[in-house]
Amino acid sequence: MRRFLVDGDGTTEDVVAVWMAAKRPDVEVVAVTTVAGCVRVQQATENMLYGLELGGLARVPVYAGCERPLVRPHSPFDAFFGRSGLGTHTAAKPKGRAESAHAVDAILSLCRHYRKDLELVCLGPLTNLAAALIQAPRLAEMPAQVYVYGGSGQGGNVTACAEYNFYADPEAAALVLDSGLPITLFGWDLARQHLWMRDADIHRIRQGGTRECRFFLEGTRTLADYARRILRQRGSDLGAVLATAAALDPAVIRDVARVRADVETRGELTRGQLVLDPLGMSRRPPNVRWVRDVDGDRAREALFTALGAPPVPEPVPSSPSEEPAGEVGPEVEDAQATQAP
Repeated sequence: MRRFLVDGDGTTEDVVAVWMAAKRPDVEVVAVTTVAGCVRVQQATENMLYGLELGGLARVPVYAGCERPLVRPHSPFDAFFGRSGLGTHTAAKPKGRAESAHAVDAILSLCRHYRKDLELVCLGPLTNLAAALIQAPRLAEMPAQVYVYGGSGQGGNVTACAEYNFYADPEAAALVLDSGLPITLFGWDLARQHLWMRDADIHRIRQGGTRECRFFLEGTRTLADYARRILRQRGSDLGAVLATAAALDPAVIRDVARVRADVETRGELTRGQLVLDPLGMSRRPPNVRWVRDVDGDRAREALFTALGAPPVPEPVPSSPSEEPAGEVGPEVEDAQATQAP
């Protein structure tokens, strides 16, 4: 039995990622910890509690974490998942409550208890893990693996060079990467290339008809709109889903390299930029396993399984005058998708 601790900022994608892990018979999610990111930590905590109840997983304990980055004010980002963090989905008030302990204390306690039997999956800003390392630097010796979704090797999704998680708390990201933890790092650009939602994917999820499928379609609608308008993509990219799929199934990873990775904390234009040094120009030792290629279709299947979306016949192409409903809106080419923002 593998044991996971999942840390995230409570967006639709994080909820789905927890489903992917917690619904597997060979995995126990021992805790979910929340952090301020796209939404406030209180909202993130409510979202996780609600999502677990929706997925029939209310037994998983949830711990609320840091309310702001290590040294900066909180910078929420509504454009991805709306003000609620769940897109256009209307969530009911969760019946359960978060545990009384703080997420940082929970991370420390669970790492000390399980040690090499515990794997961390970090899907949001790295504030909680960084705060835990500040309290106990030897934490770096405990978990078996730490899977991090953050940064980008090629451009950013909130600025020209920064992915949101590292932009939101660059000091935390820099501290975690340089901590000695056994980190496998997945950049946003990897998801943009290999795990964005295609028309056929949305058709399959729509036909699945489960409450998880409906949650996903509604919960990623704003992300898909942002992806079309700003990122020039046809559908939403799912970095947290990709990182979780690879954590669950190593065969998702096709190519990985040990490299030096640092995060810019002082640049006016480059805040949160991931700086990779594959040639060793800095003469500093490698500190992460940087994932360079993945099997996007294998990761998609893990997503479909968690949502309860079985294979369906390919959709009949619609005429240009039709406008089918769904996560990405029109399935015909939108003029906005090819225009600069």
